[in-house]
Amino acid sequence: MSGTGSRQVTGKTVAAAFGCGAALAGALTYVAFKGACKKSAAASPKKEAAAKTDAATEAFPDNPNPGLRRIGADDVGRFFNNYQMAQQTLAQAGAITEAVRTRGEDAFVELSVKFKDLKSADDAYMVSKEEMEAAFKSLPVPEQELLTRTADRIRHFATQQRNSISDMRTDIVGGYGGHWVSAVDIAGCYAPGGRYPLPSSVLMTAITARVAGVKTVVVASPNPVPATLAAAYVAGADAMLRVGGAQAIAAMAYGVGKVPKCDVIVGPGNRWVTAAKQLISGVCGIDMLAGPSECLVIADETGDASVIAADLLAQSEHDVDARPILVTTSAALADAVDVEIQKQLETLPTAETARVAVSRGCGVVVDSIEAAIAVSDTIAPEHLEVCCMQGATVDAIGAFCPTGLCHVMCR
Repeated sequence: MSGTGSRQVTGKTVAAAFGCGAALAGALTYVAFKGACKKSAAASPKKEAAAKTDAATEAFPDNPNPGLRRIGADDVGRFFNNYQMAQQTLAQAGAITEAVRTRGEDAFVELSVKFKDLKSADDAYMVSKEEMEAAFKSLPVPEQELLTRTADRIRHFATQQRNSISDMRTDIVGGYGGHWVSAVDIAGCYAPGGRYPLPSSVLMTAITARVAGVKTVVVASPNPVPATLAAAYVAGADAMLRVGGAQAIAAMAYGVGKVPKCDVIVGPGNRWVTAAKQLISGVCGIDMLAGPSECLVIADETGDASVIAADLLAQSEHDVDARPILVTTSAALADAVDVEIQKQLETLPTAETARVAVSRGCGVVVDSIEAAIAVSDTIAPEHLEVCCMQGATVDAIGAFCPTGLCHVMCR
């Protein structure tokens, strides 16, 4: 079974990972709202730590294991939570955001050409609603239906969540106090488009903002494929930048050319996107500073090594900074997973990327499922998978049952 969006609540990892919409909880209160409620949902402290570097792994010896590095449960916090934004990344993102701030559209276009989001300065960097609609209609009918069905599910949950948040007023000595919830005017929603386009991230941010009542929803994604453009159309986006990176974040933060100045910018991205969000966080609101994506598998001796290895590699192939993590009560299973990882890497088309990520991941052997949950609580992974006999105690059924309504942790 698999789920997304576990939160760091001691002893509650499994429940949080598999409860409906755990990752979406709180999305409306920041993505789309301003006022007293906008910070009602706290993100994991580790997730607030910004993009990670190899600082933590430098404190550990070279990995002698052919698969996942073995570390003890007591070392987990030191291995994962001591990351800092690389100064080089901050400097590079700072130069980009400052250029856009001071030179506006000219710098934005120059940088977009430099980083190959645009072929030339004459290319349009904004996508019209008509182009988004055309992209949707160009897709095969099954893909159109898939996007529409997924959007409906996200919209339904977001609507119920919005309805659960209301204005409040109460009498106090000398008068009254309370709060009200209102949507921001303009939200910028970023969706990665590097190695793998993520139209799902468009749906999970733009739909949430639209349901909340945001007046203008802007999406940004580098070199968007038809499915990404179609997702923006289905989500009801008002505009879309075919540009990504730090320059897109700066353009939405400061407002340049045809790009409106956004009140809040949300969504995942690479280290330069995250660094840019950190740098402009005093100019407009942001959701959070997320580190590399992780997939953590909790397994006992009944786990299927080939399936676990495949799922860890599916996350590893996203980016060299991704973190595959196995926490198991069985040393034999940990060894078997290592064998399967090496076997599957031999035929994996994305092995070059995945192999680096595997070298930065880890395996933790513990004495009990309770200890495994404690390890998961310390890490607070983006994706949590439970492969054990006790799996029936969580809110999902079946060996291949996905749960969770959003993989974008955008308060």
